[in-house]
Amino acid sequence: MASPDSKNHLKRGRGARPAISPNEISDLKTRMQAILFSIQDGIVMTDFEDNVFMLNDAAKKMLGIEKRFPYDRKFLDYVADSDLRGRLAGLYESNEENPAIEYRIPREGGDLHLQITKNLVTTASGEILGRVIALRDASLEKNLEMMKDEFVHSITHDLKSPLTSIQGYIDIFLAGDAGEISDEQRHHFRIMNLSTKKLIKLINNILDMAKLEAGKLKVSKKPFDLSALVYRVLESLQGIAIPNEVRLSEKVFVPAASGVAETAVAPAEPGAPRPEIPEIRVTGDSELLERAIGNLVDNALKFTPPGGEVEVSVRDAGSRAEVAVKDTGEGIAPDALKFIFQKFKQAATDRGGTGLGLTIAKYIVDSHGGAISVESRPGRETTFRFWIPKGAAPS
Repeated sequence: MASPDSKNHLKRGRGARPAISPNEISDLKTRMQAILFSIQDGIVMTDFEDNVFMLNDAAKKMLGIEKRFPYDRKFLDYVADSDLRGRLAGLYESNEENPAIEYRIPREGGDLHLQITKNLVTTASGEILGRVIALRDASLEKNLEMMKDEFVHSITHDLKSPLTSIQGYIDIFLAGDAGEISDEQRHHFRIMNLSTKKLIKLINNILDMAKLEAGKLKVSKKPFDLSALVYRVLESLQGIAIPNEVRLSEKVFVPAASGVAETAVAPAEPGAPRPEIPEIRVTGDSELLERAIGNLVDNALKFTPPGGEVEVSVRDAGSRAEVAVKDTGEGIAPDALKFIFQKFKQAATDRGGTGLGLTIAKYIVDSHGGAISVESRPGRETTFRFWIPKGAAPS
């Protein structure tokens, strides 16, 4: 027969954990603190009123906080950098799941690049105790990325000069300035011409990306006709569209007495007069916007099969102008849409290119105070849309 003590032990043990002694709790706490204070990542734990529960040495070093301080102030009050303090406050208020920010702190001997994330601290039963901020030193990765970018930019600069020279000589031969050439030679020169232009475009994309990321791409805003600019883009890309049997067209929508007037045009044959197109006047950098629209149309041509169509619509929408580039191509998979504007990301890797065209288009639209989006029906069509203010907007 079991003793009373053993019965009580069995009764307590069903579904219950053994009791933990105060010494074991103290030992566990010491071990956890040793782990948190030994890791290289900064860890800060606060309640929702920003009172500090724990702040390890790595976090103090990254944020320039004295190693010994009394925890008698709110955590953000210990952050001396006002800009970082504002970014952290924004991180606190974010409703995203596991939000994150990146921040650069200038330091002698090399800048400190921080990756900062926020998570909620919860118990096993789901009770929310506060929040934990994790700070990771990403300086090594950032420096390696900068070295890689500098190398790529150096190589592209070296490549651009000879390619531009080759392009110039090809133009001379095609114009007949170096003497008569046969039809077969002309055909070969045209192929060389297209290939050289393609290479120059790839190099320009890489150089422009470098300028955009460094904030050195100048935006010079002046009034111009957006619908005429779109027509020029379509004219310039006829050399790609015609051999691939893809039709290019433009639709212009402007306000009219009866509502909205629609005008549809297609690029004219070489030597033929341009059709009349309603004006849509905007203030912006026409060269950059021509680049953005050209990148969108060029991307559409890559994914549109023979017999398909790429249509560019331009709409006067009151205080802003809207542009949509629609193709009848294969579409974009839903999981690819989320990174479609990220640099070096491509929905398909078998179509060539650098994966920068859409990224540059987004930068240019953003620099004009506008926004760009994409929608797609796989197997049927894809439409890229963007809008910009018609008047001058801050860059």
